[in-house]
Amino acid sequence: MGDTYRSGPIITSLLDTDWYKLTMMQGVHHQYPNASVSWEFRCRNAEDLAPYVSEIRRQIDLLAELSLTREESDYLASFSYMSPDFIRFLELYRFRLEYVEVGMLGDELRIV
Repeated sequence: MGDTYRSGPIITSLLDTDWYKLTMMQGVHHQYPNASVSWEFRCRNAEDLAPYVSEIRRQIDLLAELSLTREESDYLASFSYMSPDFIRFLELYRFRLEYVEVGMLGDELRIV
């Protein structure tokens, strides 16, 4: 992949995800506090993503620099169903790259 595709971080916030994932994380955090959970990326299009693997890896590396900001914590706290202990968990959370695998499985991009 050439430098044409390189950019700063695409994801700039831990909240740059869909609300469903956050609420599911909270559910797992409360109902199964000792469980090990994994998520897997699924591309629903038959698109060749192989040329982007190195940039995707680089973007994932940048995720390790993210942490929840005070403003983001306050935003989450404005929703009555977001519990203070889960918000605190997110404040302490740091993305750990050793648990992420990026590569091709056949002709499909695999991120686990």
